[in-house]
Amino acid sequence: PRLDDGALLVRRTVNVSGAGKCFVNDVSVSATTLRRLGEVLLDIHGPYDHQSLLSNDYQCRFLDAYGSCRKLLDEYRACRDELRSAEKKIESLCGDPATVAAEIEMLSYAVDELERAALSEADGEALIERHHEAANAERIVEDGNALCNLLSDGEGAVFELMTKVQRHLSDLSSVLRDAEAWRNDALGITLQVQELYSAIRGRISSADGAEEDLQALDERVTLVERLKRKYGPTLEDVLKNFAAKKSRLDELESRSSRLEELKTSVGALEKKVLECGEK
Repeated sequence: PRLDDGALLVRRTVNVSGAGKCFVNDVSVSATTLRRLGEVLLDIHGPYDHQSLLSNDYQCRFLDAYGSCRKLLDEYRACRDELRSAEKKIESLCGDPATVAAEIEMLSYAVDELERAALSEADGEALIERHHEAANAERIVEDGNALCNLLSDGEGAVFELMTKVQRHLSDLSSVLRDAEAWRNDALGITLQVQELYSAIRGRISSADGAEEDLQALDERVTLVERLKRKYGPTLEDVLKNFAAKKSRLDELESRSSRLEELKTSVGALEKKVLECGEK
């Protein structure tokens, strides 16, 4: 919680047993946190003048600031971090042979399983939609055909009625000027009916054979869901997991040459770190 005007309220209570509690804006904190906060908020003057000058970290920061070393320090830290990263990679590749062999076996199994599955983005929402359509193909075709009959194919369909409406409006326009505008409106409705009919008829055609694919889609959905439980929880996680495992397996299987590369890299980085440190 924050107090008005950005105020900071520090409070410490001590009970009769000697134990105490520290609070900052009524939030309980440890004595260590309170001590660190105090170092930021105030400096203590005593026989040794500024007590903060006794801190090694403060001395380093003060000296770096005095020498305008920020750019050099950042360069040094970047080199040092790169060196540590390379050393960690070497350490990860130089494990116990039995442990490395066991990891290779485990990774090989996982990578092989995921490669055979050949998952892609199409196994996400698009797969669920195809499966749902195949499972309801009979109903889609039945309702779709009924709509097509109402719109155009059946007797007394909307298209046939709209054609009659246009003909009557054409006759009427010879004696009533407004009828010409109505006939144009009716023509627009007729064209929309035709477009709707074409869209429904085309969609029915694609759904007509979907039921035959239902078993294959069932198996695919089951496979994807199993792999998501094992390597997921989402399809995106599974794909990332696969890439990470394959990369790690490639590293381990080519670890001899990879180690040589890393050791060469470490040598160059050590030299670069020393050069930056000397600057």
